[in-house]
Amino acid sequence: MDKYVIMDSKRIGLHRRVFICEILLPLCWMVLSCSSHQDEAVLQQAEDYLPAHPDSATLCLQDINPDKLNEEHRAWFGLLRTIVDNLQDKKVQTDSLIRPSYEYYQSVVSSKVSTSHDVRHHYAQACLYLGIYLVEVDSLQRALSLFHEAVRHAESIQDYRTAYLAYASISNQLRGENQKGSLDYAKKALDTYRLSQDNEDNLAVLLMNVAIAYQLSYQPELAAEYYGQAYQQALSGHQEHMQRTILHAKASFYHLNHQIPEALQCIHQAVAIPDSANTDNLYLTMANCYLEADSLTAATEALSHINIPKNDIDAYCVYLPLCKIAIRKHEASAAEQYLDSVQSKLEKIYYKQVAVKNDYYQDNLQKARQNEKLTYQSRLRTYIIAIILFVIILIVHFFVTHIRYERKKRELIACQRKQEQETSQREREMQEEKMRQAESTLSILRKYVMNHVDIVQRLKGKEEVHLLTNSDWNDIEVALDGMYNNFSQRLRSSYPQMKESDFHFCLLVRLKLSNPSIGQIYSIGVSAVQKRKQRIKKDIFLLHDPNTTCEQFIEQL
Repeated sequence: MDKYVIMDSKRIGLHRRVFICEILLPLCWMVLSCSSHQDEAVLQQAEDYLPAHPDSATLCLQDINPDKLNEEHRAWFGLLRTIVDNLQDKKVQTDSLIRPSYEYYQSVVSSKVSTSHDVRHHYAQACLYLGIYLVEVDSLQRALSLFHEAVRHAESIQDYRTAYLAYASISNQLRGENQKGSLDYAKKALDTYRLSQDNEDNLAVLLMNVAIAYQLSYQPELAAEYYGQAYQQALSGHQEHMQRTILHAKASFYHLNHQIPEALQCIHQAVAIPDSANTDNLYLTMANCYLEADSLTAATEALSHINIPKNDIDAYCVYLPLCKIAIRKHEASAAEQYLDSVQSKLEKIYYKQVAVKNDYYQDNLQKARQNEKLTYQSRLRTYIIAIILFVIILIVHFFVTHIRYERKKRELIACQRKQEQETSQREREMQEEKMRQAESTLSILRKYVMNHVDIVQRLKGKEEVHLLTNSDWNDIEVALDGMYNNFSQRLRSSYPQMKESDFHFCLLVRLKLSNPSIGQIYSIGVSAVQKRKQRIKKDIFLLHDPNTTCEQFIEQL
């Protein structure tokens, strides 16, 4: 007896532990993943808006607190935030968002575990946009390496948009030192773009990049040809800002080739395009062209449209032609003043670049320390979660008896419901059986009527009939009323204005006679029968729905 008691107690303990696991695991999963799924949905919505609607993506990302995201979603958030800033032409001042994203996706891709398509897509994008940032801080070799990595992973998953953007970035970085390589990559970007089926807004940019590459490779004819294609593409796409950019680049091209009239023509054409963008660069190029043509008055007039910018590089570009004009006019005091301004701006540019590089290296050191801090916080978070899980286990253990009682109660209610459903199912089956018997009886009645009414037998083709008597029509009415619940009476009461001939025609249609059979009765063709059906449908039934035929409407009466 004691042995059986011990076995029952062990069995009860085993069931209790199994039941605790059944309750605990879903509860823990709900606690830990509820917020995670919500964040993932918002991030996916933001990504779906890109690249066509960056403003909508910005609104989605504003609703997310990145400090509360897990590591995967934080990397995703940083990548999307960087892409949005790039699409909105915002200059990225720091890599605090894109670098952690790149490091996370790199660690996932580098692991031996197989990675999904989305992870490799995000890794390719992270390489691209981190490379774009590194270009801004003059870390060109590292940027080129990242661009090549972006191309390799993007092409492996047929992510042609990221691939052609990376090719274009490589081409831009090789312009100064490897003109042939820059041209090759510009062509690859253009070819890959055609595979991407992307919107045509970027096509003009890629064509202009090829033109610039040909220009740097000393092939002016091909450069002029691609400049023309780029301008026509921008013109057809109504991209006014892009039209001005291409004309400006084309004017610079003519200026470098000492084709001053052509350059001035392009510049004046660009200035005439209505656009809210800054025109200072256009007037600066115009001034340089006039300066080379020794038209000092026109050059001064062009420079008068420019407000001296606060940016040191832009200010230097303005002061330099002013200094040249003053020297050519032999205005010593003005030349000295402008020369001092040029020298001052050059010094500021130099020291600012040195400061940017120093800040970049300092930021790297701070990020390394911050990564260590994040690792510590991640471990601490794991310990806290373990403690929370332990507390949950204790709570579930104390309430397991009550939960088991509720579970048995629910099982009993479910059993009762099942019995009720079975009873209801049997009643439905009995009702369906009665319906089938009634339908069988009705079918027998129809066959009897059709086989014993003399006129119906003739309409079936047993006798060739060309004209029906009033007695025949009365027999048809009686037969239809018996089969279809007083059909003829309902038809007359619903449409009292209907002519007797149209009423008889509807009776034949309700008998489901074919158009040739009806035509044989009336000694008319099939097309005439169809036209009469259409006339009755529109003029009598007032039915104008093209999806409902005259036969369907009559059968529904």
